[in-house]
Amino acid sequence: MEVMMPLNTLANRCGFFFNCDMTPGYEDKPSINNGYNCNHPECGDSDEGIGKCLASSCPIAYPASGEDCHDFGVAYECAGCCDCECEDDMMICEIPEEEFDETRMYRRQEKEFTINIREILETQVTVKAETLSEAIEKVKRAYQNEEVVLDADNLTGTEFTEVEN
Repeated sequence: MEVMMPLNTLANRCGFFFNCDMTPGYEDKPSINNGYNCNHPECGDSDEGIGKCLASSCPIAYPASGEDCHDFGVAYECAGCCDCECEDDMMICEIPEEEFDETRMYRRQEKEFTINIREILETQVTVKAETLSEAIEKVKRAYQNEEVVLDADNLTGTEFTEVEN
């Protein structure tokens, strides 16, 4: 399932986050990115060989936009029509549904949709007539008089479309 969570929550559960300032073997290395470090093989940003845990280069999640925050029901600020941002550093990623923690994560808010279902039934009827319009009228009468009945065997397609409210 797709969820939104603060960057700190993601860092604490991702398995690739570490703090180089407190990790054995890094004592002689410089402090990089205030201890927000990443050892994912696809980490997109590093300094002196130490990966940086940054929202912008995370290989397992992406930063949430203001529109995402709206869809997830999280507070956001807008500074114009298209310049919306979440109030916190929020990230979006996929997790197994059983790992969802409503105290630390958000799921998309469900919306209501009305869907139209159209079944298409077809058959061919052969009639004798002097003109095409006369033939169509004969078939219409036969259909209206239930001399021609279409059923599930005549199903040739189904269409699903959203009903605009």
